[in-house]
Amino acid sequence: MIKNYLITALRNLSRNKTYAVINITGLSIGISCAIVAYLMVNYMTGFDKVHRKKDRIYRVVTISKSGDNQDHNPGVPWPLLTALEEYFPEFEKISGLQNYGGGLIKVPSVGSDQISIQQREGIGFIDPNFYQILDRRWLHGDPLRALEEPNSAIIAQSLAQKLFPDQEALDKIINLDDKYDLRITGVVEDLSDENTDFNFNLLGSFATIAGEKEPDSWGSLSSDFQCFVLVRENASLQDAPARMDKLVEKYYKLAAHESKHHMLQPFADIHYNQDYQSFHSSVSKTNVWTLMLVALFLIVTACVNFINLATAQAVKRSKEIGVRKVLGGFKSQIRWQFLAETMMISLVSIIISLGLAELLLLKVNHYLELKLSIDYWHDLIFWYFLLVLWLFTSLLSGLYPAFVLSGFKPISVLKNSITVSNIGGIQLRKGLVVFQFIISQVLMMSTIVIMYQMYFVRHQDMGFDRKAILTIQLPHKDQNSRKALVQQLKQLPSVQDITSAADTPASNSVWRSNFILKTDSGKVENDAQIKMVDHHYVPTYGLTLLSGKNLTESDTINGFLINETLARYAGFSNLDDAVGRQFRFGWNNEYYPIVGVVKDFHTTSFKNKIIPTVLCQSEKEYASVGVRLSSSDLGKEVAVIGKLFKSFYPEYDYNYRFMDDIIQRFYSNEEKMYNILVALTLIAIFIGCLGLYGLAAFMANQRVKEIGVRKILGASFANIFGLFSIAFLKLIAIAFMVALPLAYLGMNRWLQEFTYSINFEWWIFILTVLATLTLALLTVGYKTVRAAVTNPIDCLKDE
Repeated sequence: MIKNYLITALRNLSRNKTYAVINITGLSIGISCAIVAYLMVNYMTGFDKVHRKKDRIYRVVTISKSGDNQDHNPGVPWPLLTALEEYFPEFEKISGLQNYGGGLIKVPSVGSDQISIQQREGIGFIDPNFYQILDRRWLHGDPLRALEEPNSAIIAQSLAQKLFPDQEALDKIINLDDKYDLRITGVVEDLSDENTDFNFNLLGSFATIAGEKEPDSWGSLSSDFQCFVLVRENASLQDAPARMDKLVEKYYKLAAHESKHHMLQPFADIHYNQDYQSFHSSVSKTNVWTLMLVALFLIVTACVNFINLATAQAVKRSKEIGVRKVLGGFKSQIRWQFLAETMMISLVSIIISLGLAELLLLKVNHYLELKLSIDYWHDLIFWYFLLVLWLFTSLLSGLYPAFVLSGFKPISVLKNSITVSNIGGIQLRKGLVVFQFIISQVLMMSTIVIMYQMYFVRHQDMGFDRKAILTIQLPHKDQNSRKALVQQLKQLPSVQDITSAADTPASNSVWRSNFILKTDSGKVENDAQIKMVDHHYVPTYGLTLLSGKNLTESDTINGFLINETLARYAGFSNLDDAVGRQFRFGWNNEYYPIVGVVKDFHTTSFKNKIIPTVLCQSEKEYASVGVRLSSSDLGKEVAVIGKLFKSFYPEYDYNYRFMDDIIQRFYSNEEKMYNILVALTLIAIFIGCLGLYGLAAFMANQRVKEIGVRKILGASFANIFGLFSIAFLKLIAIAFMVALPLAYLGMNRWLQEFTYSINFEWWIFILTVLATLTLALLTVGYKTVRAAVTNPIDCLKDE
């Protein structure tokens, strides 16, 4: 019986090639997108799932409020680890992690062939509890004692092999940045960035850096120092927030305008919560769900084509069904026959989609900077996914047509009384076309909004110049090397100006502390961001001085520049009144005058509002050099500057970025989402147009005699063309009325993530309608024109 079903299915598909090609093409594209979406979601949701105790692991995070400003920070003060033991006896283990970032690792040797490796990241300091909370396989060393002593460290296997080829790394000595001599006391397995936020290759002991920390430094907060806790089994954390508040009340010395809160962030939330950064690029759960839903919609859209064309074919196949029933065929047999055809089309589509998915992955991996691949031999869950996908598409596509076609009565069929209008399919097909174009138009409007917002953030004035400004990150804060490099750079004819600073005007690194500003009525206290800069910073980056003068040349603080937000907050409606006021910032107990007020500039992305900002000198903190270039051949100048850099820092990599690149990194997730949406929109439109073309072809064939009669009675080409086109245009208009509020609500919510964003413009919706109408007319145009110019004699000659 199954063999007969398959043979009959093949015969029917060979007779209806257009029907088969349209369905297979649509399903193949939809399924390939679903496969890629599965791989992406599997990657996004697969971080750090190997830790056995993950359900009991939490990270302690900090929420700081100062006046109207609120800051979320994944870091905690150094002494918090000890205080937690007092307030939380249900914490089985408490551990800290100090992220060191990157550095130069050397193997001390007498000879000239010294081995040195520069790590861009993956270096940190931990206590012995860290890998009793998280899991990592130890290859050599004692996990309980390896990190007890100062100047001890554990190392990843691959790094150990690079530093000590053909040797055992255990008990060897390495040097980090000419600052720490570390004895290797453990070797651990390598981890992959593809599945963890904690891929550290070199981890020194906390005891090594303990002397650098102040034991009572409750006012110092850095995102690089984080705290992790392991909660005892069955322990209750219901009153944890109240106890955290008591801890803050006891240990912190807060001003009236300040408040601090510590929260326990579940370990599973670390990779997805964008309020608190992780050591890997985080991903929004909203983006994961959006990707899954869009992939599902594409599958459903492809299935809609199948249903649409199958019901449209009902009249054509009605005689076949009538004869089958007269010869004794049961409804169940006919249903299985049509389901067999559907399952065969779905199976062929899945086979083709695997090849399409491999091609899609080449682009996806390039644009999204991923390394996704299909593991055919080891990923059993992938094959289960394909099986479920095959059954889902087969049932969704085939059940309704099978029940409709198997329900025909033989007597009605053989009397030719079965028509498109009485099988109950017209409204269904119209509804399915509307559904397809709702999805297409929502995706199209969303893509245009994201593109417009991305254009806005790239080209909107940020309050400083960013064109042709090269930023060189210095490997360490040796000021003699920096000054010598700066002097050499000034000799280059293409260098217009040059500045030294702790960081660029806009960056992901924010250093904040409290300030006191003396006014006529007393003192103003609040938090502000500080930027350590030299006197060339303002002209190099093109900051606008609104009042007063620029900083003067100095190695240490001799005055402050403030932004206009800080001046307005302090109550100076006239900015000139702020100049000369005495100002004290953070750790410095001395007051210095405000020498000038600069125009507000964005120090982070457009997602955040401009906050009070202070600029002052502090040579010991300068870690970067900004160079304004005038040459049109920037590539050549970058290479020349690189040679100079290597002459002063021969052991280090030449690490540079242009300001435009730094700003673009703020929106890397949005850029990736935009690229995905563009591709999915084009695919959704293509699948929708496939179905529209198939339906137009069927309607043209069904109405060929009607067209002949109309032309004999005097209907013009325009009348016939309008007869077909208007029917589809009405459906697209209905789809637009539904898609408009859906896209508006979704994109409005997305734009709320930005403090500075575009407004919804009327042209976005007009452009969507025009694009959809144009595509629809082009899709149905060929069949419509052909039907309109057909000779009426050819239409009626069989009568």
